Amino acid sequence: MATHEITFNKPKKVIPTKEGEWVNSLQTINDILATDKSLWGSKLGTALGICTEAGELADIVRKLEGDKKIKESDDLTNMKRKLEDEIADVMVYLFQLATLFNVDIDNAFRTKVEVIYSRTFKN
Repeated sequence: MATHEITFNKPKKVIPTKEGEWVNSLQTINDILATDKSLWGSKLGTALGICTEAGELADIVRKLEGDKKIKESDDLTNMKRKLEDEIADVMVYLFQLATLFNVDIDNAFRTKVEVIYSRTFKN
């Protein structure tokens, strides 16, 4: 992923230290990146960013699930770190897209959880 120089007054960083504080950190990141249109460009660009990051995530999962050499080697720790990084990348893009469309992601998530819990699943 290319790096970009951000040249504006950045909001104070919010580094999560307790469970649940990651939401505040993501909002701060969104506030920073939303001011630089070259990074996010458009709603479509952000949606495509989700696809790119999800593809990278799927590639790591494929390697972790399918490649015995990775599972049995010292590289497993590195692959798990990459997995964490890609999951976080997808989350950042999702929160940014929600911000661009003025979606209340907290409410959307709660509503989706209610729908999931209301379903009848076969064992």
